[in-house]
Amino acid sequence: MNVLVSSKNVEVPTSLVRNAEEKLSHLGRLLGGLERAEVRFVEEKNPRISQKDSCNLKVVSRNKVIRVHGVAHDPAAALDVVVNKAIHRLAKTKAH
Repeated sequence: MNVLVSSKNVEVPTSLVRNAEEKLSHLGRLLGGLERAEVRFVEEKNPRISQKDSCNLKVVSRNKVIRVHGVAHDPAAALDVVVNKAIHRLAKTKAH
């Protein structure tokens, strides 16, 4: 599976990119035919928002597109939230 990582308003370290690639490679075991995963990290500049880091995930398979969004206090935690949501959603998709 091809993993594409991008960011807006935040510097993504290479360790986080490797971590994202590793975690998302496990999604392929849940549902065969996953072609591509796009991860986007965004940091909000609004001082009123307590959880400023968000992560958007788009998983593309042969016949389905799954989008997941999660927020947390740092990019790594936001990635964990998104991966957990994606696992749950892929498990539901596989059951049907």
